[in-house]
Amino acid sequence: MTKDNITITDQAYTSELAESIEIGITDFVDKFIATHAKKIEKFMISKDLWQSLGDFGLLGVQAPEVYGGLNQSYSLQAKAIEQISQHSPAMGLSYLAHSHLCMHPIIQHGSPAQKDFWLPQLIKGKTIGAIAISEPNAGSDALAMKTTAELKKNHYYLNGQKIWITNGPDAGVAVVYANTNPKQKYRGITAFIVDLTKPGVTKSEPIEKLGMRGSKTGSLYFNNVKLSQDDVLGSVDEGLSILMDGLNIERVMLSAGPLGIQKSCLKTVLEYTAQREQFGKCLNQFQLTQAKIADMYTSIESSQAMLTEAFKRINENTLTNAYAASVYLHCSRAGVATSMEAIQLLGGNGYTEDYPVEMLMRDAKLFDIGGGTNEIRQMIIAKEIIKDFKNKL
Repeated sequence: MTKDNITITDQAYTSELAESIEIGITDFVDKFIATHAKKIEKFMISKDLWQSLGDFGLLGVQAPEVYGGLNQSYSLQAKAIEQISQHSPAMGLSYLAHSHLCMHPIIQHGSPAQKDFWLPQLIKGKTIGAIAISEPNAGSDALAMKTTAELKKNHYYLNGQKIWITNGPDAGVAVVYANTNPKQKYRGITAFIVDLTKPGVTKSEPIEKLGMRGSKTGSLYFNNVKLSQDDVLGSVDEGLSILMDGLNIERVMLSAGPLGIQKSCLKTVLEYTAQREQFGKCLNQFQLTQAKIADMYTSIESSQAMLTEAFKRINENTLTNAYAASVYLHCSRAGVATSMEAIQLLGGNGYTEDYPVEMLMRDAKLFDIGGGTNEIRQMIIAKEIIKDFKNKL
């Protein structure tokens, strides 16, 4: 993909630099995420942790080097999400919202001035990023958004509410989608880069949730927020194009979260069943336990294979709506199923906070809903393959 002479490819990361970065990611996660996962879950993500991510360079994996990024592949970015999610899916989700959902459209569609101003701040962790699409009456039907940006004397005035905003309570900037031409409906949507410190912006307190408790989620309220024409991302009324341009890659990147959850569940199960004894032998000696472990392993391998294939298709520019949706559908379902089985294998212990599997189960459920529900994914898949079938008749 190329924009303003910036190219991001998804070649297999076999270079010495990419390999050293991956090793560095593992070291960072072990030091800053694994040992603080319970603290993140209880007290949410601290600004110090964001700063540490920036200092290490993890917030700019895909970003061009000229802005302080590493200019690496989507695959390596997903690897970071996966590894973080093995210990703290909440941190993995917030990290993804910042480093991909917010930064990617700026990298791909931002003006040189927008990139010069925002990317260094986001890459260093000086500013936390978010994306704002959903509204109280625009969830699965995201294009039914009512937020408006009215042009008056060379300035836009932003009014409306956005909900379910990951990083919302802490974010300093967000890519916000709003109607600039309501009569054109979804063809009149424009993307804006909004400085959330502007007058007229109000943030809610973090929402209390079933899972992803370490990730701050909230609402954003806009009351006559004054925006300049320089705040437009891309072109006026071309927001839908920007949104759809990154949607398939977004689904693939999101899939790395439940893959990390699955791997963490299997690791916990293997350790637990190797030392827990019942009826005079370790749990892993029972065939029923072994069958469950085999299913978990198979689920992980199939999720990994689909994700790897998706990155191959991104590189070849052959990633379809159906395949991207199917990867996310499979991985999200597998994350929930594997975490439920992990709790079952740990029995009463799995139901307590002494082991991570109860948190992993609660966090896994988010992926059945966020980024387009499983049912929406099924609709996308079926619509495309039925259309392809008809075209072949």
